[in-house]
Amino acid sequence: MDANCKNCELTLQSDYFHCPKCGQKTNLHRLGFHELFHETVHYFTHADKGLLQLIRDLAVKNGKVASEFLNGKRKKYYPPLTFFFLVIAINLFVSTKTNDHVNVNIEEKYPEVTQITDPVQREKWTHVYEKREQGVSFINNNINTISMVSLPIISFVFFLFYFRRSYNYFEHLVAGMYMFGFYTLLVILISALGYLMHVNENIVYGICLSLQLIYYTIYYGNFIPGTRVRAFLAALLSISLLFVISGVLMWFYMFSVK
Repeated sequence: MDANCKNCELTLQSDYFHCPKCGQKTNLHRLGFHELFHETVHYFTHADKGLLQLIRDLAVKNGKVASEFLNGKRKKYYPPLTFFFLVIAINLFVSTKTNDHVNVNIEEKYPEVTQITDPVQREKWTHVYEKREQGVSFINNNINTISMVSLPIISFVFFLFYFRRSYNYFEHLVAGMYMFGFYTLLVILISALGYLMHVNENIVYGICLSLQLIYYTIYYGNFIPGTRVRAFLAALLSISLLFVISGVLMWFYMFSVK
């Protein structure tokens, strides 16, 4: 057992099972599935620090939050899985409220369709654009499920890039919950502003992608100090992989599904 509490640095006696100052357990294990599940259940109702404090720290300290949490300061921060689920719930609410891809007038939104003289081709492309709108609407209405699928993929890519470092996959998953959660908050804010200001969705999407690459790079550069190039490449690959997967699925839905 460590001589000092990893959370508050209080000097401990050898027979202490909990820190008398902050209450954290003195016998901490590396995070795996069992530990992550146990911590999640406990922290749903026993978080010492608030959500706003965590958001501020993720903006200022970014990856250092995950580093400190994984290295013992687990009562200092709002729990990662609780934060992640809360954010994707907010994202689902905002996405459904700002979903303007339902009952779209295709010829009005895509005027190039009206310029197609061949009736067969016009019908074909009208159908393609209808499927696109339906696909985007489906994504907006199921953003919580998509987020839960995306997180393990992102975390696995970063785990592969930092395979020889000290963190296991579940610890990268915890780091990803903080990283993905904070970025999602940025997306919610930017998307809501873009919707209210009637900004073209492609511009909003481009801004969000750029911020994602920047934040992921900075976050992991601080989570595991070292070269920023590795963090940048991991961020770029994880984002590109999700982009390709979603693009292929959307293409298949638009052109192959009747």
